[in-house]
Amino acid sequence: PDLLGEGGCALPLLRSSVQRANELASDVDAMERRVAEAERNEIARQEEDRALRAELGIKYDEYAPMVESLRKNLRRVADQCENSDALKLEIQHPYTYSKWDQVHEPENVVENVLDSDDERVYRTVAPEIDLTLCDGAICFISAIEIDSGEPAPMAIEMFTSNHLGEWTPLSKFVCSRERVQRFFLPGEPLCRYLRLVFPNNVRGGSIVSIRRVRVFGLEKNDGAASSSSSASA
Repeated sequence: PDLLGEGGCALPLLRSSVQRANELASDVDAMERRVAEAERNEIARQEEDRALRAELGIKYDEYAPMVESLRKNLRRVADQCENSDALKLEIQHPYTYSKWDQVHEPENVVENVLDSDDERVYRTVAPEIDLTLCDGAICFISAIEIDSGEPAPMAIEMFTSNHLGEWTPLSKFVCSRERVQRFFLPGEPLCRYLRLVFPNNVRGGSIVSIRRVRVFGLEKNDGAASSSSSASA
């Protein structure tokens, strides 16, 4: 009877106090779990640190600065990727075509891959497309986009160059059956020229049809390119 008090108002207060006590107990349990997890993580970190120190020996002190430098470089390249846009493209050199092609398929020319007309394609045996980027300026390349014709390519091989006739392998990709595909390039490729090779089609044959090619990246002046090369070294 004393708990009820005058007018019976003490019982709701008691219930509220019990509920609050239960909530506090739950909060304490959650905090204890977080503390225990933090302690386990710290023990694991210390064990990993000891193993790393034993593995690297006298080079251990260089590890953290190198990781930090790598992180900064990756962040810098990621920023460039986020700011990338479609680059100006030109066919690097004149292409020659057989007399049969000139007579029967006069519109089947490599320049079609730079045309936005969906009806035009470049269809030939293992197409090899050489491109000049931004009037020959040094460019950072973040991605390549391929709009396929029929038959579509099965694979794409990419080469870069800063000097005519000198090509360095960059990357290889396996294509899907989607018409438009974008391939993101590893590292920080810098170049003036880009070669795209399509060795076969999705049916296993060598005739491949390409509707359009787009290259995404950033034009860089020579000073910026040199700085980027030094930073990534």
